[in-house]
Amino acid sequence: MSLPHHKAHPIFEHIAENVAFQRARGRFVLKTNIDNIMSIDTAIFIARGQLREDAVYRAAYAELDFKPEADGLEAESLLEWVFSQPGLLRDMNLELVDLMAKYPE
Repeated sequence: MSLPHHKAHPIFEHIAENVAFQRARGRFVLKTNIDNIMSIDTAIFIARGQLREDAVYRAAYAELDFKPEADGLEAESLLEWVFSQPGLLRDMNLELVDLMAKYPE
């Protein structure tokens, strides 16, 4: 399939996501990307099943460049490495404070 100017408008991923959201049958939708890593605390929060239907949840976002010492680590060790990086949690908490100010409950 060829669409004119498709490289000039790289939005097909978002169109597909919107279609998926419209077709979803569950009570909640969790939108992630393939390179997202969520903390154990976030997974536990979701697993509790206490999400509010009148709320939109948003996570803080942080970029982290992987270093050679992280290459080839198994999932548990990789998560431990990610969340032990200096400044990562501090930066995430600062972003969370900004989000809370921008979107008060």
